[in-house]
Amino acid sequence: MGCCLARETDAEQNEHAKAKLAQTLHDEFDVSRPLIRRGAVEPHGETDLAHFSHSFALNNDKKIDDVYTMDISELGRGVAGTVRKAVDKSTKAVRAVKIINPKCMPEHGMRALKNEVGLMRMLDHPHIVKLYEVFHDTSIYLVMELCTGGELFDAIIKESSFSEHRASGYMKQIFGAVFYLHKHAIVHRDLKPENLILQDTSPDALIKLIDFGIAAKMSPGKSLTQRVGTTSYVAPEVLLGEYNHKVDVWSCGVICYILLSGCPPFDMSEEAHTRKNIRKARYEFTPDPWDNISEDAKNMIKSIFTLSADDRPEASELLQHSWIQKEAELQKKPLQQGIIQNFKAYNHSRKMKQIALSLIATQFQQSELDKLRQQFEALDTNGDGMLSKEELAQGVDSLNMTAADKEELMKIDSDGSGEIDWTEFVAAALDRETYQTKDVLWSAFCAFDIDGDGQITKTELKTILEAGNGTGIDESKILELIADGDSDGDGCISFEEFCQMMTSTSFGDAPEPTPA
Repeated sequence: MGCCLARETDAEQNEHAKAKLAQTLHDEFDVSRPLIRRGAVEPHGETDLAHFSHSFALNNDKKIDDVYTMDISELGRGVAGTVRKAVDKSTKAVRAVKIINPKCMPEHGMRALKNEVGLMRMLDHPHIVKLYEVFHDTSIYLVMELCTGGELFDAIIKESSFSEHRASGYMKQIFGAVFYLHKHAIVHRDLKPENLILQDTSPDALIKLIDFGIAAKMSPGKSLTQRVGTTSYVAPEVLLGEYNHKVDVWSCGVICYILLSGCPPFDMSEEAHTRKNIRKARYEFTPDPWDNISEDAKNMIKSIFTLSADDRPEASELLQHSWIQKEAELQKKPLQQGIIQNFKAYNHSRKMKQIALSLIATQFQQSELDKLRQQFEALDTNGDGMLSKEELAQGVDSLNMTAADKEELMKIDSDGSGEIDWTEFVAAALDRETYQTKDVLWSAFCAFDIDGDGQITKTELKTILEAGNGTGIDESKILELIADGDSDGDGCISFEEFCQMMTSTSFGDAPEPTPA
């Protein structure tokens, strides 16, 4: 009897833990929805699908083993869990899965997890790792973009230091990601080489920023006070307990110093000594190796290690610093005619097709989008990871387009934020040969077909859209979207109908221009 009662108690405890876990992950929508809905809400409060968020990361109620096949070997290990490679059983997409054991996490750790998931849902930048979906039972599984190049920290250990050209290329990417975060009032608070991973093992692999567990949302006029971060990378004002987003800029300075010299700027022999040096901004440019490093690079680092945060440069200003501009590869080129034609085709597509293209854009590995990323970054002259109306107009200046035609291009701003972010650009720029392949269409269809029964229903579509747009979407608007692809009128979209919608130039769409 005693054993029976003990097992029952364990089961009850498991159910309680699962319920608490589910509630935690449900609560994080309160963090993410106000951030990702930006322009997608009508003044009277109802969701307006004339604009829509392209955050499709779901809380998946299935068991992860029913959806993914996971490798036994680990890609990484932390205090609360591990990271493994996994393959989607339906689409064959390869992902990284961060497996977190809640039993190894204190209460504040669960709050940090909720914060991390909530923030990652809304982030959309080429140099910030992407979150695809979240599973939970007695563990939490974050399905993320797979990066195989390892930590920047390991690359530093292996190579000791980097050339100025390579270091500035990395710093341009890091400053760009930080500028994007700060523009959205987010402070990372733990920037360091261990939280910067390389997309792959190639010499010119992209940097990806990870780990938003202690990131914070800034409120206008309010300072942050929590003393968090890794000591050797924190700004002096963190140690004093009152700071703002400029602490991330200080951390960038530490990373840059290490990239160029292979050593930290502040003596790490003991923590008390490190803190003292940080508080006084006491560091040196020792002759070896700094005599061989340009004054431009040293001057940039000096400007960052300014004790007064008010006098410290913004990440946006550092992107324009002469060292970054001179050393980093800045390839300015006009918007290609083929992409312009794809923009026009996107703007004349039915809303359901636009939503599907936005989802498809989130499913690609970054390595598959390298040419589009180069075009996007060439247009993004201020480096904030978004295209303004002015930047887009500058990109077509040489093409003698009318003002009306330029205005038409901005309609790819599907969330109504007034700027074009990375996913919006990719969704509109994809050529038909890329997105109309059976594998790509099947992967997108499976993402909409949540229960895997071979049909996209109004309930499933509503669930997908509410992940980013919030609750309250009127059923009539969902039915209008279903009708865009429902050719037989049964109230659902089959895979055949989905393919017809995505490939036809006449089913509900204006004729698509042929890409140049």
